[in-house]
Amino acid sequence: MAIGLYAGLRREETLGLMWSNINLETNRIKINRSLTFINNRPFISDNLKTKAAHREIPIQPSLFDILKDVEHKALYICVDTNNNLMSETAYKRMWGLTGKANFDVTSHMLRHTFCTQLHKMGIDLKMAQYLMGHSDIKMTAKIYTHIENMQIQSADDKIKLFYINQLKKSLTKEI
Repeated sequence: MAIGLYAGLRREETLGLMWSNINLETNRIKINRSLTFINNRPFISDNLKTKAAHREIPIQPSLFDILKDVEHKALYICVDTNNNLMSETAYKRMWGLTGKANFDVTSHMLRHTFCTQLHKMGIDLKMAQYLMGHSDIKMTAKIYTHIENMQIQSADDKIKLFYINQLKKSLTKEI
């Protein structure tokens, strides 16, 4: 879950991550393969969803702390209880546990959350597009970046402040 929340990876990108893709010295995650399911079996490929999906993502401090403490039992990060690549059934079972923990979330929801957080942090849209691995900036802007009421209020406050300052400047010039 942490990789989805703090790096915004697609499900197939997360499942295709190997420990060799994680560089804790440079604080980067290299996205260059994916895992899909064919007849419930995992299939690794270096063909990602889009050409733009090949990218490097900074490792956030919270994710860094999690990754450095995880024991490397297999080549891949996300493995089943036997340290093998997950089957689709095992993957669904793992995510089913979140519902039992009184919160129902999907990996795709975490991806949306990551993109919305980028927007809140002030990351420009072009950089967010790169980090999300979108080939079209419209996807980043229209689908993944969710505007919240607090952001609307913040914009309203900034607009009001701008016009108040403009009014003060014009009144100062008149005096």
